[in-house]
Amino acid sequence: MIAKKLLPSLIIAGTTLMALPACKHKPANTDTQMTADTSAVSAAPAPTVTTSPDDALTTAVKDAVKDFPTVTATVNDGVITATGELEKSKIIVLKQALDALHPKKVDLSGIKAK
Repeated sequence: MIAKKLLPSLIIAGTTLMALPACKHKPANTDTQMTADTSAVSAAPAPTVTTSPDDALTTAVKDAVKDFPTVTATVNDGVITATGELEKSKIIVLKQALDALHPKKVDLSGIKAK
């Protein structure tokens, strides 16, 4: 008796499931509007970020070091190398002045403390 009542429901459910397409047959991108929009947009090349050229950095270093007559500084590939003698308290001031120029690195290993 129960089978007679469920049989029509099972037949309808079975035919409905067979009529629906499987998900694996769907195209990867069904949103055609998105496809049309993304293909129309051309990507601009990303700007390259470069550090200050050595010439500009050298000029800025000479200006920063002019207050320290016992110190000489050179720039090579964005790295500032300082040599000479300074009081300990002035080494910190020199380091801050050179760091403010945003080089790749500041090398004060050649500075001797008085």
